[in-house]
Amino acid sequence: MSRLPLILSLLLLSALDQQSFAQFNAPGHVVDNDFRWNMRSRRYGPSAPPELTGELLRARIKEVVFDRQSAKDSWAWRDNVESRLVAIGPRALGAILVEIDDRPGAYERDALVVAAFRLQHPGLDPKPLLQLWANNHFPKPAERPDGSTPTLPITITRIFGGNDLFPNHLFYAIEYTPTKERVVIAFAADGKIQELSDDASIQRFFRAELPALNSEPGRRRAAAIAAELQLSRKVIVYDCEPTVDVTDTGTVQATAEFSNHRATIEAQFDSAGALASLTSRLDKAAAPPPAPINIPNPTSAPPPMPGGGF
Repeated sequence: MSRLPLILSLLLLSALDQQSFAQFNAPGHVVDNDFRWNMRSRRYGPSAPPELTGELLRARIKEVVFDRQSAKDSWAWRDNVESRLVAIGPRALGAILVEIDDRPGAYERDALVVAAFRLQHPGLDPKPLLQLWANNHFPKPAERPDGSTPTLPITITRIFGGNDLFPNHLFYAIEYTPTKERVVIAFAADGKIQELSDDASIQRFFRAELPALNSEPGRRRAAAIAAELQLSRKVIVYDCEPTVDVTDTGTVQATAEFSNHRATIEAQFDSAGALASLTSRLDKAAAPPPAPINIPNPTSAPPPMPGGGF
């Protein structure tokens, strides 16, 4: 059987693809990244060569991360980037993990971290499960006159970091808007939700999930994470760098400050590297002193005001 019809069909499809790209790359036309990606996928298909697929995946991830016009504020942008990265599919996981190390921005990095977490656990979306948990935790809003129930007034935000010591968990803060009550949550890869509301609950969580820490850097990092979790009970925390010290007795002290709030942690570890005790203190951080106002000395007396006033 002659292969001429098949060859002609392939040439025709290639010409149509080139025409489509030329049309959507015309001067003055805004190219939609999702459309461009779909065109590439249709051209090369799921069985594309590995090196080509990798190149396209990296390009697609960068397009999503660098799209600064996809939302009205930083948090909405972060959530949108996370969703779009997950929508690329499991084949993007390796490229996302590589991209994490190249993203210094807190919001960018966190969107990549959570997208990778979700791709490693297909079908797992923390936000709906956290919403369901909040519906059972906070007071339900009063019914409207028509009998309908308004949406629970809560805000769910990510607590950045912690994945280095807790790779199977994500941390969130849920705020009940009417009372400003904030609850810190550990969300596990199996969908389990744990409330970290006080020293005892954080200590139980750390003892159950934290690996043995036999080095000082690991213990410092654990105390820093605990300080950020405690601070998140009072305020939305991002890009926070706790200060950590170790006393002569081995007690690890970590202090995290953000937006005039301060959390101080004291953690002790036993000889096996397990957390033995943890205590914390939450208070208001001292506001920085106002900058001095420098008023230059006049070189001559000002002219008198009309009418002899001062």
